[in-house]
Amino acid sequence: MPRRDAQEQELVQYLLDASKMFFGLSAKETRKVAYEFATALGKEVPATWKARQSAGEDWFSGFMHRHQNTVYVHQRQHTRGNVTKQSPMLQPYQCESVLQQPGKFV
Repeated sequence: MPRRDAQEQELVQYLLDASKMFFGLSAKETRKVAYEFATALGKEVPATWKARQSAGEDWFSGFMHRHQNTVYVHQRQHTRGNVTKQSPMLQPYQCESVLQQPGKFV
């Protein structure tokens, strides 16, 4: 179990880094990264993951529940019949950085 936790924490750190660089990933992108991460580690993944080359929605739901206060994932919003990515927004850790170094960002 500790090894699984360490590997999941590594995935969390990757998602946090991506969030800092690209304003976070969508749920679909997160599931794809999780699949790629698992296969790169040589983990056995369900056949449905292989077919879709993406982690399943059940896995994603559990992952987000375990890391709800750590990982931010973009939600989709509907705009005039089109589905678009939600506008990037500052996360709490980004706000702390701005508040601690106000002159750097002004």
